[in-house]
Amino acid sequence: MIQAPIDMKTSTELREYETKIEELRTSEKLLAELNESLETKLKRTESLRLHR
Repeated sequence: MIQAPIDMKTSTELREYETKIEELRTSEKLLAELNESLETKLKRTESLRLHR
């Protein structure tokens, strides 16, 4: 887990920092999905289909 820098002076700075961290995590997740192999995507899709 990423720790906030100690020099955050206001709660606004902290909220902005937390927002940026969440945006970064979302971007990393999207990149991971884009980089998945077609085989992995097909397996995940089939698993979801069978689960429903």
